[in-house]
Amino acid sequence: MFEDLPGNVNAWSITGRAINLPSYYDMSEADMGRVAATLLDVAARRFGQAHPTALLTG
Repeated sequence: MFEDLPGNVNAWSITGRAINLPSYYDMSEADMGRVAATLLDVAARRFGQAHPTALLTG
């Protein structure tokens, strides 16, 4: 659809530092909780926290 523009280094570098979180108007509390729990789990493994909730309290 769109051609690659390799000279746009800022746009190309974002993919290595960003995440896309699901969002839509009809997300249930359970959906949001599942997304948050998954995000905390991934962050805990990535940053070496013993328990995911430790990220919430610092």
